[in-house]
Amino acid sequence: MAIEPTDPLERARDLVRDHEPPPAAWEELSQSVMTKVREAVRPSYPIRAFTEATRTPAEGSGEDRTYVSSRVVLTALRRLLQGSPTHAPTDIKVDVDDERLLEVRIGLACAYGVDLPALAARVRGEVVALLEELLGPEAAGGPGVVTIEVVDVVPGDPNLV
Repeated sequence: MAIEPTDPLERARDLVRDHEPPPAAWEELSQSVMTKVREAVRPSYPIRAFTEATRTPAEGSGEDRTYVSSRVVLTALRRLLQGSPTHAPTDIKVDVDDERLLEVRIGLACAYGVDLPALAARVRGEVVALLEELLGPEAAGGPGVVTIEVVDVVPGDPNLV
């Protein structure tokens, strides 16, 4: 008596193997799935964080360095930006070069009737405060590092659209 596979992936594999001839366009389907999987996994870059103790360490001095993954920064920004019914992120980009945060670009969808300049200024301040908390004031770079772009205006809560 054969033991039936319980894992859905094993069952799917066995069904494909038993199918004669292989399903039409199997190679194309397989490539499409793998392409989507590769696109889903985003690379992560280390971003140097600065504290009072590590404000300006001399290069090669052997001092400890602290890094925060760009994925951690993106996740924290996404959580921050999804916490209000007045706006929702449509796109968040973090530019890192030589382990330094260069720029954060945020696309926002906003609720209809909101004062957009005031909202953008408030969101920019919240983002800068979060970056300072995660990376330290030296690494966050202040408001000049953060670009807010309103890309859509929707009726109601943009988080629900």
